[in-house]
Amino acid sequence: MTHQHDLYELRPYRDDEIGPALAEIRRSPILDFLRMAFPHSAPQVLLARMDGIETVAQFQKRVMAVGVSFIIKTTTDGATSNGLQHLDPDRCHTYISNHRDIVLDSTFLARATSRYFGETMQMAIGDNLIKTDWLTHLFRINKTVIVKRGLSKRALMDSSQELSSYISSLVKGHHDSFWIAQGEGRAKDGNDFTQSGVIKMLALAGGKDRLGHLRELDLVPVSISYEYDPCDLAKAVERLSVIRTGAYQKKVKEDLTNIALGLTGKKGRVHIEVGVLTGWDHILAANSRREGFERLLASLDREIIGNYRLWPSHYLACDLLSGRPDHEAHYSAEERSAFEARMAAQLAGNPDAADLRRLILEMYANPVYNKQKLA
Repeated sequence: MTHQHDLYELRPYRDDEIGPALAEIRRSPILDFLRMAFPHSAPQVLLARMDGIETVAQFQKRVMAVGVSFIIKTTTDGATSNGLQHLDPDRCHTYISNHRDIVLDSTFLARATSRYFGETMQMAIGDNLIKTDWLTHLFRINKTVIVKRGLSKRALMDSSQELSSYISSLVKGHHDSFWIAQGEGRAKDGNDFTQSGVIKMLALAGGKDRLGHLRELDLVPVSISYEYDPCDLAKAVERLSVIRTGAYQKKVKEDLTNIALGLTGKKGRVHIEVGVLTGWDHILAANSRREGFERLLASLDREIIGNYRLWPSHYLACDLLSGRPDHEAHYSAEERSAFEARMAAQLAGNPDAADLRRLILEMYANPVYNKQKLA
């Protein structure tokens, strides 16, 4: 039987596999993407950092760490994290977080774990987001697991079983930690609720004792919050299309554009809060597996929503929606002016401005509403 770490199409590249991948990246249209993502930097300089790289660790240190520091310096007003001190540094963990940015959610967490534990984790991304060979190479060098999407029901079950077994061997075998989003796709309405399908996939490798298996995976809830979402208008446009027509048709290379926008757009302050999943006795005492899953989902949501850091933008959105100054203690007049000016500039001349404005405000306000429901 093939060991899970030998599943070539699923797992990230090993050190002895990155040479050919880097060579293919250099022959690819990556320069066009770098010009789009980093218009004020020389793409050749970024590519030059790949010279002489022979290991994944070298790639993450010379390329990724430098790139993330550049993004934080040029597009944020600071990126902070808290809570990793509560984790056992000698164990591997399964991080499960809310999902706002295609690339940066896991990237910012990897930066935090690298600084605290001296190492990053493997992370999941859907193959629908990386439709070019060079981008696939880039992600797999950076410890990314490619999750297959758009499969038939039978193929999806096989793929989910494969992924579940891989994560199990990775974490329970003390090889590496793992990150996965709490749901497929970014939260485009600001509602951070864990999808049952994610938990059921993680549990598959547990056989008959799926809840016990989930406990052994050491699930760690993570909340990441951005003061401003560079893709907020794009998300609102997608939501509006779904509301009006029931569907949304992506444009060619739209995912690449959103990745670049997420990387380069102004984000204000960014914070990652790493929580602790409690209540396992209550979860394991459930009368059925279904009830246990429901209790686990509720516990994850309480942690992720409860630990989500709210910024002035979130409180402002609530008051602009209601027309009442209920949360004015959480923002200044200057912050309100800047928030409204930013939104007005985004929507200027758009025939759907009124509907899009409402959807953008809902996106920022929902974390406040959801947190209030926990009280």
